[in-house]
Amino acid sequence: MRIAPLLALALVAGCGYRTGLTVPEGDGDVAVALFDNDGKLRDLERDLHAEIGMALERLVDARLTSPERADWIVRGRIVEYTRRGGIRSLDNRLLETGVNVAVEARLVRAARPGPAVPAPVAAEEGAGGEAVPGADEAEPERDGAKVVARTRVSSQSGFRLDEPNGELRARERVLRSLADRIVLDLFAPVAYEPAPAPSERP
Repeated sequence: MRIAPLLALALVAGCGYRTGLTVPEGDGDVAVALFDNDGKLRDLERDLHAEIGMALERLVDARLTSPERADWIVRGRIVEYTRRGGIRSLDNRLLETGVNVAVEARLVRAARPGPAVPAPVAAEEGAGGEAVPGADEAEPERDGAKVVARTRVSSQSGFRLDEPNGELRARERVLRSLADRIVLDLFAPVAYEPAPAPSERP
């Protein structure tokens, strides 16, 4: 029986073993570029950038470097930042609300001589991200980089209005969750590509 990649990773991590997803071809540096921000909260992309960088260090067995020097780069944009409705008192006073953040992200192979790029993949339904059209359907990167994987994820977290720094804490929880899901969605499909059958090998 084949265990889904994300479930397998969670089981190994839960047993106390140190693990890491590997980049395609097993080596190379990784980086996260500063995301575009189409949301309504200024500078949110900087906080997300830091969280994705920490997620890469935790979850991917590769060196973290700058986008200019990396072989594999995580790029994307914040699609929206919204505050949702919440719990109200009997006199219609808002007591609890929350924040929601949606993000699109992609993993690209830098445009420089190197090994062949794996076939494009998209996040699977139920794997933490929303399935999106195949990476080969995306517009080419302006710098010639090849899109390897894409995902769209969203997360929300609630907070009480009487909680000190409630929205800030909720936002931190959301960004941390999104960062982990982005890294897993983008790297797990290529890290767990099945080996070719003997008859298919050159």
